[in-house]
Amino acid sequence: MSLLSKLDSVFGKGGDRFPQLQTALQNQDYPQAEQLFHDMRKSLSRTKGPEAEAQLRQVELMEARMWRERKQPARATEMLQRGLSTAWSAGDIPAAQESGMELLQVLVEAGRDQDAMQLQEHLLTSLQLAPVARANVQLTVAQILMEDGKAAQARERLLDALRCLEPYRNSRLVVEKIIQCYSLFGDACLACDDLSGVTESWHNALDLTRSIHGPEHPQMAAIFGSLGSVHILADQLPKAQHCLENAMHIYRHAKMMETLEAGIALNHLSFALMAQGELGRAEEYAAEAVRIGFKHNPQLRKEAQDTLQRIQAAKVATQPGE
Repeated sequence: MSLLSKLDSVFGKGGDRFPQLQTALQNQDYPQAEQLFHDMRKSLSRTKGPEAEAQLRQVELMEARMWRERKQPARATEMLQRGLSTAWSAGDIPAAQESGMELLQVLVEAGRDQDAMQLQEHLLTSLQLAPVARANVQLTVAQILMEDGKAAQARERLLDALRCLEPYRNSRLVVEKIIQCYSLFGDACLACDDLSGVTESWHNALDLTRSIHGPEHPQMAAIFGSLGSVHILADQLPKAQHCLENAMHIYRHAKMMETLEAGIALNHLSFALMAQGELGRAEEYAAEAVRIGFKHNPQLRKEAQDTLQRIQAAKVATQPGE
């Protein structure tokens, strides 16, 4: 929900300051918006009763979101911490959850991973989070753990997230979250050298992606490409070829053959073909990957050139002697 629509749902367009705030935000007149938020908070603070207190917490949350959108995490953090504290003191668990989840995202975006980890422990132990909200916390923590090189711990968090999300597969938004969890779980398995766990997790992500996006969505190509690279690591070359050819088909269909992702898949496909003795196609794909690498990425260019040189050497070695 956008900032404006959220405010509208809380106060209604008949609110005395809402039209001015709406105009200020639409015009990106943030000094005026800040003043209006201040006036609304001041007015609600003077009004007694639980309804006014609840509205005040919503105003503080919305103002914090404005600061977050403006890339001012310190201002957003200050307001969200206050909102979380007052909601908790008032026993307003839904508001505490909403402020807490927003604050968690702000801390992660600001690179304050230690503070984010402390907050998530508070959210998980002190608040009766709904399953989907708990899954969101665990997914965020897993992302932090992966960045810190703690893949085994990340896997535990992701397993809990998947358990929370499983009963809600009838929601498209939840399925998208499940796909995200399976994708990251595969990354964690890869970091732990668990190749069977990688393939199982990414195949689950593939099946779910197909179910909501169809068989030729670019996200399908990305997963096929990742699976192909893992099958190469496992020396399962026919499986690698199958996955990478599927990825290339989708990239062609989506007119994405000039992208870095397509170049990486081409290079991996050329390697799989070379290893199976199909040197002609392998050389063609490697040369194409080199060209895309020159356009997008020096590392891809280098790796594809190495593959191409190996293919050309293999071709010379297989030619009959004069």
